[in-house]
Amino acid sequence: MNPIKNRFIYCLLASLLIVAVSCKKNSTDGDIKDTLELIEEVTPVTGGEETTIVVKRNEAQQAYFSIQFKNIEANDIIDNGIKDSWCIDIRTPLDLDSGTYENVPLYSTYRVDKWRPVNYLFNIADDLKKDDPELTWREFQIAIWSLQTHPKFELEDVKSEDLPEAFKTEDGKPNFDFEKVKTILETVENGYTDFEYGPGIKYAVIAATPPEIQTVITFVER
Repeated sequence: MNPIKNRFIYCLLASLLIVAVSCKKNSTDGDIKDTLELIEEVTPVTGGEETTIVVKRNEAQQAYFSIQFKNIEANDIIDNGIKDSWCIDIRTPLDLDSGTYENVPLYSTYRVDKWRPVNYLFNIADDLKKDDPELTWREFQIAIWSLQTHPKFELEDVKSEDLPEAFKTEDGKPNFDFEKVKTILETVENGYTDFEYGPGIKYAVIAATPPEIQTVITFVER
């Protein structure tokens, strides 16, 4: 893992109508300014304030991992159950072997502009797979990291030693296709500005795990 992970932790800032997630804890004035830029307007999921999540490896290899959602009260966004899931920061650890986290609040990214590229990606994911059946969950996860503004992930600069084990071969080399990721990112860049939120679209729901744990997401359909 990149050594800068020890400098930062996620924090959660909440107000009456605006909630900030996926922030980093910083120690200098400059870092504080960067933190303020991470604030994103997302909506708390009513009934999802005290969710329990259990993280497991994705046996079907359709996503980076699976999450079993528990204790979600009735709402019109997300139900309890096992869902394909992803993470948004390469640097922070996550227990993929039944890691259990309680009292995790959930947030909707519906109509959030900063999430438009990632949400657009998962609305075209099936078409991308049809065009290229060799695409794997690894390319999609790398694309998610690349599309996140904070923390910034540069595909061209990534080093093998900075990758999680699931993204490396036994001899330590990347086991995903850089060119396929670039194609995904180019497709998103060329199309996401025309993406409109509305009935039938997919969008991310954020599970705001504790500061020292990876922030995770799943996708739901409106």
